[in-house]
Amino acid sequence: MDIEINKQWINKIHRIGVKDKAKGKPRPIIVSLVNAWKKQEILKNKKKIKSEIYITEDFPKAVLEKRRALQPQLEEEKNKGNFCFIKYDKLVVLKNNKNTEKRKRKPSTPKSNTTADNEHANLRKLSKLNAFDMLRARSNSFPQSLQNIN
Repeated sequence: MDIEINKQWINKIHRIGVKDKAKGKPRPIIVSLVNAWKKQEILKNKKKIKSEIYITEDFPKAVLEKRRALQPQLEEEKNKGNFCFIKYDKLVVLKNNKNTEKRKRKPSTPKSNTTADNEHANLRKLSKLNAFDMLRARSNSFPQSLQNIN
């Protein structure tokens, strides 16, 4: 995954489940990290693993059951064309507002060169205030304390 992990960043590592040699199924490992940002980095890069190892976030049992119940609803919304995902124990659905037009900007309209438009533009320029005109004028003389230094 090309992620550097120091021993100081790991809080606790342990296996869950009962060891059963008859099934030959490996038990899951829970890794508790000190920094949440490192956890997010690992979860973002989990697609880079090309082996049989998979990485998921650990949730409480009640949340896992709720997520399992929301899965059919998630598939239904995806089939409708909406962008959706499950966040913790809630289904988040974002309506699909795709434009058929490929341009991101609005198409430009041709400008008219009438004198009324030019006069309107000139009036707007004249009505703008200059910020420097609004400032208080400063005196050019030095204060008395600085004049006595020479």
